[in-house]
Amino acid sequence: KGDVAAVQAALPRNEALASRLHSQGERRQEAAARLAVAVGLPPNCSLQAIASQTPEPFAARLLAARTTLRGLAAQVDQYRYQNANLIDRLRSFFQ
Repeated sequence: KGDVAAVQAALPRNEALASRLHSQGERRQEAAARLAVAVGLPPNCSLQAIASQTPEPFAARLLAARTTLRGLAAQVDQYRYQNANLIDRLRSFFQ
């Protein structure tokens, strides 16, 4: 019962976090699109392409941010995987 209670308690926090992550993702995409257009590229191009058209030291900072974002995305994927496994395990107790 303790595990179920913990999962139920975590759901509102997880939903709020997912909403914030989605919002931040949209803001990042909008900022990247504005940067791309500012350097003469289509708004849907990659951060790598934007960096290739951006002067230093801004290109290096953009690539560093890209690396950080990829690392954070990998962590989110890992947490998602772990949560899915936990939920599957909890479901098995109720079947």
